[in-house]
Amino acid sequence: MADAHRDQRGADEAAQHEGAAAVSLDEPAREDELPASERFADDSPDPEQVYVGTELREMINENLEELSPLLKSAFVLREVQAIRPAKPRRRSA
Repeated sequence: MADAHRDQRGADEAAQHEGAAAVSLDEPAREDELPASERFADDSPDPEQVYVGTELREMINENLEELSPLLKSAFVLREVQAIRPAKPRRRSA
């Protein structure tokens, strides 16, 4: 009985989606639009990029401990938080 109910629910859902347009990731796009693979591309980092970032962060943290507090603060502000010193302005003559 439960299987019959599940089959009917699946048939109902399929009927609801029957009118929806299917998008194939393999079909070439029209000239005026991006391919589906680019429209739905995932911009998040892949596992290798995540691993490299984690490994780099661990190496930086280990070596930061060897710096004096002043140099450590300067490094963190400049490289980690991307805070750069202001460039001096030139006076116009």
